[in-house]
Amino acid sequence: KKKIGILHVSDEFGSTAAKYLKEAADKYGAVVVGTYVLNLGDKDVTAQLTRIRDAGAEVLIAWSHPVECAIIQRQRVELGLNIPLVGSPGYTMPATLEISGTAAEGTYGICEFTMNSPMPQTKEWADRYVKRWGRVPDLHSVAYYDGIHILANALRKAGTDKVALVQALRSIGDHKGVSRDYDFTKGDENRGRNGVHVAGIAQIRNGEPVVVAMVEVTD
Repeated sequence: KKKIGILHVSDEFGSTAAKYLKEAADKYGAVVVGTYVLNLGDKDVTAQLTRIRDAGAEVLIAWSHPVECAIIQRQRVELGLNIPLVGSPGYTMPATLEISGTAAEGTYGICEFTMNSPMPQTKEWADRYVKRWGRVPDLHSVAYYDGIHILANALRKAGTDKVALVQALRSIGDHKGVSRDYDFTKGDENRGRNGVHVAGIAQIRNGEPVVVAMVEVTD
């Protein structure tokens, strides 16, 4: 069984992820040897990383925001914690990579968007974004853009009535987004139906996220 150490930020984003990561570990036969927490704004996570190392973890799964992602990446290297790091989307974002530098090399993260995407509509949209705003878009840029268009489609169908609008959103099964297609007719009702779509798993190579696998996100 693969031994996993989990390090997550203390807010709802991190705590919820830790819960589902533990469930996934149990489901797929992995062992969580320790779950540790950091707070937003923390500058030192060496204590948590040392405990994960001493517990014999073979993989570090870290869930945090860009600044904290970079701190974890850098201090992991400083401690010589030479195990794979698999992280939340923040680990593949430009803001994180700019801070973490070479410490990010070889780490993995969920990649909802990359400028290296092979999808033609992604490159065309990204080129327009850079021309308009003068900077490289990140996953939030894509999420907000797609989200507004999904909501607009539902509003055109149902108007502003709350019940009708929710039904219209849940009926969307083929929305073609910037970097993926969305299907809100499937998914776990209890987890809010985030829209079935495909997300990438990227490895940081020469300072850039390179997609190495694609997975279907169902909830």
